[in-house]
Amino acid sequence: MGNILSAILEFFSLSKAGSAILAVITLVIGLGYMYYSDKVANLEKQFRDKQEEYKSLYLDKALADSKLALCRNSLDQQNEAIKNLSVQVVKKPEIEVKYKYITKPSDSCESKLNYYERIANEAAKPLK
Repeated sequence: MGNILSAILEFFSLSKAGSAILAVITLVIGLGYMYYSDKVANLEKQFRDKQEEYKSLYLDKALADSKLALCRNSLDQQNEAIKNLSVQVVKKPEIEVKYKYITKPSDSCESKLNYYERIANEAAKPLK
């Protein structure tokens, strides 16, 4: 085995054809390394970009979930206040007429809260 290896090395070092072949092999290996290292660098950059994008989406989703939970909590509290208000309305039936003139809320949480606050304010006003 050692004799074969030394014969190959001797061929490359002594002959012009051997050194030309060795130069071509080295050139091919070098160009291949440069090409694939660029490919790997691009893939790593794409991976980092996607990772940042997913992290951003995850944080956006977490923020939206927390806002939704706060909104639901607030609506639950407003619904409880409306239940308490409806008990008062049963005691004062003349207040019920005022509810017809208050506009209905849209689907957003904030408009529903404003709607319930207007109802509570109207119910709290003294009758003329």
